[in-house]
Amino acid sequence: MSDTILVFGTKQVACPPLTAYPAGAAPITANSGSSALQPLLRSISPAATLFHEGQLMKPLPFSWLGCLPLTAALAILLPVARSQALTPDLAVIAVSGQSAVDAGVDYQFGRVYGRLVGPNGEVAFGADLEGPGDVPSRESLWRNGPQAPQLVALVGDAAPGTADGSVFEAVSPRQFASDGTLFFMSDLAETNNTPSFGLLSHGSVSGSNLLLRFAGQFRPGVDVNENGVIAATVEHSLYRYEGPSYTPQLVFASGDPAPGLDYETPLYLGVVQINKKGEVFVGGGIIREAGTLEQHNLYGYWIADADGSLSKVYLEGDSAPGFAPEYSIPRGYVPFTGDVSFNDAGKVAFWGGVVEFDAIVASPPMYNFKSKMIWTTNESGELEAFVQDGSLAPGTAGGAFSGLLGPSLSSKDDIVFAADVTPSGPEMRSGIWRGSDSEPLAAVALEGQQAPGLPPGVVFSELGWFGPDSGEPSSYEVNGSGRVALHVFLDNNSGVDLGSAPSGIWAEDLNGALTLITHTGAALDVNPDPEIVDQRVIASLSTLGDTYENTSQNYFNDRGQILFTATFTDGTTGVFVSNLVAVPEPAGLALIATAAGLLRRPRRHAAPI
Repeated sequence: MSDTILVFGTKQVACPPLTAYPAGAAPITANSGSSALQPLLRSISPAATLFHEGQLMKPLPFSWLGCLPLTAALAILLPVARSQALTPDLAVIAVSGQSAVDAGVDYQFGRVYGRLVGPNGEVAFGADLEGPGDVPSRESLWRNGPQAPQLVALVGDAAPGTADGSVFEAVSPRQFASDGTLFFMSDLAETNNTPSFGLLSHGSVSGSNLLLRFAGQFRPGVDVNENGVIAATVEHSLYRYEGPSYTPQLVFASGDPAPGLDYETPLYLGVVQINKKGEVFVGGGIIREAGTLEQHNLYGYWIADADGSLSKVYLEGDSAPGFAPEYSIPRGYVPFTGDVSFNDAGKVAFWGGVVEFDAIVASPPMYNFKSKMIWTTNESGELEAFVQDGSLAPGTAGGAFSGLLGPSLSSKDDIVFAADVTPSGPEMRSGIWRGSDSEPLAAVALEGQQAPGLPPGVVFSELGWFGPDSGEPSSYEVNGSGRVALHVFLDNNSGVDLGSAPSGIWAEDLNGALTLITHTGAALDVNPDPEIVDQRVIASLSTLGDTYENTSQNYFNDRGQILFTATFTDGTTGVFVSNLVAVPEPAGLALIATAAGLLRRPRRHAAPI
């Protein structure tokens, strides 16, 4: 009889023979929900199994004592690692009908909806609060807490740090810092109705605090990175703010000469993005004279390094790289800065068409496109084409890209985008692809492919466009490691009831395999108390960002945790975090590494005879 193999991902350990279950018994894997071994197996690896000649093993016999040091160490260390890592696989954040204790007057959650997941699994969510009797409903922003959700801001309540009667109006979360601080924006309504906007922080202990206040009719361009550093454009000037004082540091003054041009003209800055290194990507406009009577507003991009020095990425009127000098990327097809993907390495990616520059400055502009493509910056910061319409679409048996959508960048410089394909067959007209300067393009998901984890006959519908009877598009997000999470509508020919507008959420595991997270028609236990079961059937799922210009990265963090909102068949809603494809926290990883080190001990061999 051959050895039994204990499998830890790609690592295998040979142990003494075991007696297998009768033929036909299903092997226990990390996804076997009813298995008593599941906690141990999932702690070891999402792919951990115990097999002998392809069959499930019975309890360990005496002959397995040689492997007991390993199993004992795993039994002790790995559950501890798991407890410090990610448990359970699905965390219930908030559900309709739950008491909103912090809001007072017997409020409870009505509609709830996920807004942002932080780097360590922190969650910000919105809730429409329902009060008793004639108490009016109110909008609010919350975060998950150790025991119960914590109120961040309640629309209509007085905003902290203001002495003029200002109250919260529209509230939107912006960023969780690595220390758990939540940064959020709010319109602030004064008693005299003078509009202003506030950037606030919320700590799980300290509560909400006003950091910055801006006057004016329109929200300023503001962004915050995971270190809590703030970049903002105020009256077209760029400022940087750092705690704890948040004193404004002027980076570029409105009207100063635009850097990187061979002529002098003032630059006025707009929307910003700031990465973990403190580099700021900012859009801006200039006025360029054309002839003696006309002037033209031109839009472009600049990057400010951590020291505040600006360098130009691209400006309308620049020659489009790889094309004749008269060709440029026009306004209207240079996306607003908030729709450009800017990563922690300082790399940029965006979608843009190419036309002759004379057509750009014509009145009205006349766009007869030479080509449409995704652009990115290389290691030298220079703009270059990444992929263009008409090029081969990998995985489509000869199809070509015919409708590229806005790209998203990972911290590893992976570029991910959705696109249409032509010529298209009856089942495959679109997909999502990933590639980089060092890795060739490859399909992540294709329309018409079998949906992993669902019955045969359930296939992905069109990727990137609106699902049937839904009003929402399919969507995706990319985390820092380049893994992709998808919300996809489905074509269901299986005979299994998945609802009137079937859809599901998938995410790539550490091996790049798409793993089913949840789907319409599935029942979720929405009560976090293990002693109480409250199962509700999913009618619809929220999207994961915006496929057209997909830069939000609000729903899929670098650890692989996925924030989603489910609407149930009874009309209630719930906010959840899936840990199914997530990696452990550092403490859990250290313990797993300790246990895994046992696997690398040299085996003792008998002395030669």
